Amino acid sequence: MRADWATMSRFPLLSTSDQQDAIAYAPIAASAATVVPPEQAGVWCYPQPGISRDDWTMAMAGGMLTRPYLSGHYNVMSAEEIETVARFITVHREIQEQIVTGSPFWPIGLPAWEDEWIAFGLHCADGGSLLTVWRRSGTMETCNLPIARLANDTVVTALSPLLPTHAAWRSRLGYLAVELTSNSAVTLRIEAAG
Repeated sequence: MRADWATMSRFPLLSTSDQQDAIAYAPIAASAATVVPPEQAGVWCYPQPGISRDDWTMAMAGGMLTRPYLSGHYNVMSAEEIETVARFITVHREIQEQIVTGSPFWPIGLPAWEDEWIAFGLHCADGGSLLTVWRRSGTMETCNLPIARLANDTVVTALSPLLPTHAAWRSRLGYLAVELTSNSAVTLRIEAAG
């Protein structure tokens, strides 16, 4: 009920939820831009010591194209886990300007609460796009995302530092094919070749 422009015009952040389950947070984070600009949408990221790489990607994904709030037990994380958090934050800082000026889009539509695949992106002023894709359940390992803005010669780069990601632009078919072999998430940069 605080998500009205009169309130948001006076504060730099709006917390999108108190949800701590990264899988449940995905549709909230992906839909936040319908109410608040992405750079103002505070999304909680809860990496925990000892979680799997897949869980790390899910914990951090919602904050990649929004404004991440970090929480968790950093006092008992290993040096490698702290470095992983730092790598995600470094990537976020590198794309921060594009987040501020980007226009939101949802290539497979606004998410429903139980959707197996969720995708939220930003079309950037430089002609490229940023896109976060979540796989939350199901047996389908590839999601085909129609993105009309893409050119024939398109380069797709994974920005999330943990998982090998297979994403390819199928120009003849007009969609981006993203493969995630487990319940995880990835943020991609999509831009014209050259």
